[in-house]
Amino acid sequence: MLKPAISVLWLEAGSGSAPAGSGEQFCFRCGKFAPVVNAICTDCIGRWKEEYVGENVPGHERKVTRTYWISYPEHAPREDDPHYRDFEEYRRRTKDTAQCARGLDRGDFSECSLDKPLELHHAHIEFSLANAVDLSWLEKAYPGVSDPDQVGAWVESADNLLWLCERCHRSAEGVHNASASDWEAEKFVRNLIREAP
Repeated sequence: MLKPAISVLWLEAGSGSAPAGSGEQFCFRCGKFAPVVNAICTDCIGRWKEEYVGENVPGHERKVTRTYWISYPEHAPREDDPHYRDFEEYRRRTKDTAQCARGLDRGDFSECSLDKPLELHHAHIEFSLANAVDLSWLEKAYPGVSDPDQVGAWVESADNLLWLCERCHRSAEGVHNASASDWEAEKFVRNLIREAP
């Protein structure tokens, strides 16, 4: 029989910090500052192993927060991009028959938000990043796109555009918010991600 799961404490901003240079971090299980592995201190890991040795890990949720900076290169406003018309033309040509790509992958649209219009997602490179593309890396993945004058057109082409429902595009579980590993796993795991309060 499984033992009850230990409550997880969340560090509120400004509630304390480890001594400078100590190498200690906040333990999300017991709430103290100590040497940690995957956000859990070594004491808690030892206690947890003793409590659950030989048993399955109970189902649980974990709040995930990621904070990082993205370095956008200088770029013109999107409306001034000469290839924006290609994006709009692709939208016009395909919107009437478009389906959410995630639902198509699954063969099941039950977790798609089909009550709202579908949205076009830049699957590989957003318009705002086109000026920083390493052309040798792009050429390796997409042969024939190593000319700097072609990148803008490619960014707005079918090779880089994907129809998604709002939920799969911009919600907590959408491609713009979930980590790449969670987004991939969500193809096969129902209700993997939900909005945190």
